[in-house]
Parts: sequence; structure tokens; C-alpha cells
Amino acid sequence: MNNIKLRQHQSEMNMCIDGIIAGTHKFKNIKNIIVSACPAAGKGSIPVNAGKLIMSGLADALVIVVPRKSLQTQCEAVFQDKFFKKLFGVSLQVRASTNETNPSRGYNGFVTTIQALGHDKHEKVLEFMKGRRCILINDENHHQAVDSPWHLAMEKLMTAAKYVILTSGTLSRADKQKIAFMKYRNGYVDLSSTETTHVIEYTRSDALREKAILPIAFHLYDSSAEWEEHSGQVKEVKSFLDVKDEDRSKALYTALQTEFAKKLIEESLSHWLDYKSRVPVSKILFICARIGDARKCMEYLRSLGVPSLLATSHESKECIQNIEQFKRQAPVLVTISVCYEGLDVPSISHICILTRIRSNEWLEQAVSRATRVNKQSGPYRTQKAEIFAPKDPKFLEFVDAIKKEQKTMAISTHEEDLQLPLFELPELNEGNGEHAPCKPLKSQILELSRTVLGNQKVVWERKILTPKQEEMDIRHDIDRYLKRYARDQGYEVMEVNRSAKEINQKPRNLMTLDELRYFFNRIQILFPLVSRGSFVPISNCQPIFDSKQKEFNLESESFF
Repeated sequence: MNNIKLRQHQSEMNMCIDGIIAGTHKFKNIKNIIVSACPAAGKGSIPVNAGKLIMSGLADALVIVVPRKSLQTQCEAVFQDKFFKKLFGVSLQVRASTNETNPSRGYNGFVTTIQALGHDKHEKVLEFMKGRRCILINDENHHQAVDSPWHLAMEKLMTAAKYVILTSGTLSRADKQKIAFMKYRNGYVDLSSTETTHVIEYTRSDALREKAILPIAFHLYDSSAEWEEHSGQVKEVKSFLDVKDEDRSKALYTALQTEFAKKLIEESLSHWLDYKSRVPVSKILFICARIGDARKCMEYLRSLGVPSLLATSHESKECIQNIEQFKRQAPVLVTISVCYEGLDVPSISHICILTRIRSNEWLEQAVSRATRVNKQSGPYRTQKAEIFAPKDPKFLEFVDAIKKEQKTMAISTHEEDLQLPLFELPELNEGNGEHAPCKPLKSQILELSRTVLGNQKVVWERKILTPKQEEMDIRHDIDRYLKRYARDQGYEVMEVNRSAKEINQKPRNLMTLDELRYFFNRIQILFPLVSRGSFVPISNCQPIFDSKQKEFNLESESFF
């Protein structure tokens, strides 16, 4: 193994495969391998490692089933990786295939999707496996509920395979249905090994101990909310934490459709830009509930001068292209809840969650997009996954669940926040035609609670500026910007200020916060700096990068 230190689950997987090949007593009868490893732990090496069974003559081909097309490409690339080839001594290739005759086309196997398998009416995959000793790898098998069409489609392949490997980062489902091909005891997945099944478990606590994933810093924001019921009644709450159970979903929906959403975006963006100034490779991900919300989020980001890409339909050509561009160079991606899983971009350091989905399984997958260790981002001790989200009771429950899983001895002055009653929220995603639960009117962001979960203590702090302080910061930025422009162009500052005043006849000291933001963005378009990248504002109003981008609409009453 060339003295390379494998992670615990990778080492155990390697030992199991080697044991099967050698016919050792413990592994000689193993036909099934189950790998339960937390998201971002590094399960990508499993197919290559399993390929040693082909190299040793115990198997003929690999059949890999993944949940999405993007993971097909990712799996193909793993077999091209020189590091893994050398590490495991495997020289194999697989190709992406969708219900084709002869899907491997002379290679050592193929990668298909569970969706394609469900539509494989002629059972071409099963036909391929007949007469061959196949290794079947079922990736993220928690997607297959018992008695579902995908369960039935996969079951035939399981029977035909010589070896079966099941992998998952979350061995539970939000809908509480049982996962296909898993044993249960007392209502929970039974991860005990048998004579024919070897189980490998790698928890978040294990991964943190080995520095395989990053600790998580949660930036949670409380909010007030006011909305109109379908009956016409107007309701108002002062805090997410004070609202009655029956109104919590409406309060959160209102906040995510109005001013709170804009402020949450701005706060995450401001924190990310500050971090990016020190770590240039850093990227940020915005996760929305629906296509329309994602588009409006992108438009708002662009109004702040931040170019961003959109990925809202994980099977579309445009989505795949934008994700690839995000992986290579683009720093900002806006997506929806169905597109995040499997997004492998180690440079993601910040995630802004703008949805009402609150199942632990969904949140676990979402936040793990930022928990990958990135060597280009500096020493491990300086990296964290920065997560921005509403501070509602259900999200606090998720934070508490992670804390328990990590077995951290976290200390909090707000420990009572983690003990609030639980409530269920509808799981939203693309194109579900959800009827709005109410008419959102307004919201206002309140305090920030920041908690770091890892091998560290929990820290709570407040940092929200008052509107007056924000106004002062933007005015200061405007003054600095105009002075910089005057210096670059050789003009008198007074002359530049006189020209800028023509944009808005209202004195700056009388402008509202939104008017100041609009004014700052306008002057950056009309008075571009020679070297824009050198100007770093102290406010949340960021410099314009593209003068053709859509301007902020002051007349818009709501964000989404």
C-alpha cells in the first residue's frame, strides 16, 4: 500500500477484499459487504478496491448503480485516477451506460442509474449479468424503500450477482420507510455482521478523529414574521422560538420569502467573501426549495454584484454543465434540494440553506457538501464547514443530533435552545406544485447564534449590526469608493461627488438602507474603478463585477 495511511473504513474494506481473495477463515464465505460511512468520508474508492476481485480472477465484471447521472461521470473518473490505480494495484475501466445492449462495450463493467434501471423494460442489465460473475455495487441504497419499484428492479440483480456491496451515508429515510436489503431490529437498521455479510461502519465521530471531515460551524438566525392567512387574518410572531406549533411552518415560509431571506444571503455572502480573501479557492453553495426561489436567489446575488450559476434540474444538460463549471472555477452555485447530494466539490466552505426541509437525513447530506477536507485551503485546523440557516426548533434538533453523534462535550450558554419541542415541516423540492400555506407579508432578522461542533467547544455570539450601523458602513464605503475613483481618474473629489449626486437627488444622510444599497451599486456601474478587485467594502453591499447584471429592484416588496 506504499505506506499510505487509509481511513478506518477504507482499511477495513481493503482487509475484507484481501481476505476474500486469500480465502481466510473470517472472509472466505463473504458474499455481501455493507458500508455505512458518514457523508464526505471518502466512499469513492470502494469500486476500485472491489476491482481487485476481478484482477484476482474471482469475478468478471463490475455493475455499479448510482442515484444520479452526475455520479456516473464521477465513478468513471475514479477508475482513471492514477492514485487509486497505484494504491490498490487495479487497472480497470468502467463506462456510463443507460439501458443499452452490451452496456460494458468491452470494458470491465459499467455504471448505470437507479432511474434507468427502473425503466429497463427489456432487462438488459440483468441479461448482461447472466453468465458472468458480477460485483454489484448499490451506491446510496437508502434511496430504495422496501417494496418500491426501485427495490423490485434491484432485487433481481442482487440475486444474479456473485458479490454485492451496499453503501450509504445515511441509513435512514425521512419518510420512515424501511430501506430495502437491510436487516432491522427494534425498528432500527441492524449493522451486525454474519457469516456471509461483512458490515463496515464509519461514524462522524470516527471521521473527525481521523480528520477525514471538517467540524461544522452553524450560523443560525432568528427572525420575526408577519403573514396573512387564507381567511384574511393577519398573524405576527416575534421569534421562530416563540411561535405556536401550528404556525411554525408558516412563520418559516414567510421568513424565507421576505426580508429574512435577503439578510441570510447577505450574511453568508459577507462571511464567505471575508474568508475567500484569505482562501481564494473557497466556494459557496445556496440551496433553495424550488426552481423559482433558486432563480430569484441568483438574481439577488447578481444585483449585489456576485456572478452565480444555477443548477435546478439534475438531469438537464445545462445543470450538468453549470455544476462542472462550478467544480472547475466558478465560485458561487445556486441549486435546489434535489441537486445537492453527491456534489463533490472540496472547495465548498460555505452553505446557505434557504428551504423548509428539516429531516435529519436531508440536512446531513446538505451540510456534508462543505465538510470535505481541502488541502488547497490550508491546514486542517484552519478549516470549518460554515453553515447558514434559520434558527428554528427543528434545525436546532438537527444540531443536537450531530452533537450527540460526534460525542462532543459541547458547552452552551443557550443549551435550552436545543431542548425545544419538535415539529414536522413539509419536504419541498423541485416542481411539487406546493400550495402556499399563507401570504407572506414581512420578516426581520434578529440575533445570530454561532455554534461550532467538532473537537471544540460551542461558542455563542451576537454580531448583527443595527440598521443605523449598516447605513453608516455603506455611507463610509460610498465615500471611500468615490475618493478611489477620483484618484484613479485624476478628478477632484468634489467634482465626482457632484456627478454622483445627480443619480439620486436625495442627500445620502436621508436615504433608507435599501436606497443606499441601490445607490452604491449604481455608482459602481457608472464610475468603474481601474482595479475593482482592490476595493473591499466594510458593509454587506458588495462591489459590482458585471455592469450588465440586473439592478436591485427597490419596489419589490418581497424577495421570493
